[in-house]
Amino acid sequence: MLIIPILSGIMLVSSLFLVAHAQETSPVQQVTQSGVTMKFWFSPPSPKINDYTTLMFSMTNSTTGELVQNYVGSITIGNVAGFTGGSGYYNFSQIAVPNGNFSVSYAFPNDGTFPVFFRADYPTPIHGSSSLITVGTFQVFVPVQAPTPIDNTMIYIGAVVAAAAIGGTVFLMKRKKPANQ
Repeated sequence: MLIIPILSGIMLVSSLFLVAHAQETSPVQQVTQSGVTMKFWFSPPSPKINDYTTLMFSMTNSTTGELVQNYVGSITIGNVAGFTGGSGYYNFSQIAVPNGNFSVSYAFPNDGTFPVFFRADYPTPIHGSSSLITVGTFQVFVPVQAPTPIDNTMIYIGAVVAAAAIGGTVFLMKRKKPANQ
């Protein structure tokens, strides 16, 4: 088995297309339609807000089990239902996939369940006006995050600044009162 380092802590195992990280990967989600099976998983299995999560995709012929090669992949990450911040969608478009497997990294901006849409197209419209192979929808759950020590520090600093401002205001108000009252 050939192991190739890609980035610090991330490796590509060529015979299985696994991305290993200090943590495990999520369970594999899969959809079979139009003669292909799309598989999706991510690492780490419990994403953190604003930390990069590796989203991994694979596509095989559902009859032969062989990897579908030479297609163009597009990923759209939707927004959490009911979330009002941000633009709502993030796209990775026109990714050339020569060997059936690919991955992208994305930092989720908030907690919740994010829909991940995977679209595969032939590189040229050889099958009529539409070059679509298939589309699959998957999900990534980002849990609510506990405050980090830096968040707590900022809360304490804010409380101290507010207390100092209130104390200073009271001091100035008492100082301005005439002595005969």
